[in-house]
Amino acid sequence: LVMILPACFMLYRVGQRNTQYSPKKNLEFLLWGSVSTSLSFFLASFQVHEKGILISLAPLSLLALDANGFVIWFSTVATWSLWPLLVIDRLCE
Repeated sequence: LVMILPACFMLYRVGQRNTQYSPKKNLEFLLWGSVSTSLSFFLASFQVHEKGILISLAPLSLLALDANGFVIWFSTVATWSLWPLLVIDRLCE
């Protein structure tokens, strides 16, 4: 819970000031907040499965135009973390 508080507080503050930002910027804040909370869940969970990283990769992929370098790097790291599952299922041959 402590790990998601900064993102939740940011989203709460953006929701309170809905006239300052454009709808595109509000959507960008929402996507970054969902990436942050899903990564917090992935990092702090007990017995998390490797496929759990895909939950945070999904909203992050929608931010590819705004943070291209970070999305490419994170996608590469997420795929690398899924490598054991690809080997077991023989999907990498």
